[in-house]
Amino acid sequence: MSIYKRGGVYWFRFQFDGKSIRESTSQSNDKIARTMESNRRTELARAKQEQEAACARLQCAEVVRCQECEKLFNAEKAIKKGDNVFCGRSCEAEFYTKHAMPTLREFLEGEKGFREYAKAKHKAKPNTIRYYSQGCDLLLKSALATCD
Repeated sequence: MSIYKRGGVYWFRFQFDGKSIRESTSQSNDKIARTMESNRRTELARAKQEQEAACARLQCAEVVRCQECEKLFNAEKAIKKGDNVFCGRSCEAEFYTKHAMPTLREFLEGEKGFREYAKAKHKAKPNTIRYYSQGCDLLLKSALATCD
């Protein structure tokens, strides 16, 4: 067990499977920090056992977890897009549908857009609503509004 105090909170540091694990516990109590370190070690050991069992079940050398459905699958069949890894095209499509980034115009003017949010949030403050509305108008007139 290797916990140490940094500032006012405890951190833990240990080696697991050849990797250095260093995390803050955000706790000022050393007993709670030790328990958190123990829980993290247990969590890592269980994840490793789960991966080894999946490798044996799938009869492959390496498995990875799908970003969308979170299932373990054969790493050789992975679809990689940047930092994201998917088990199939359907998971990839669903992930990017959920995480689609709206354009600035959609963000400001949409049905659940920022302008409507500001009006609802600041009903009793007409000057605040006017301030946000003018800011939205200026942004919509700029070249940024037309960017994809």
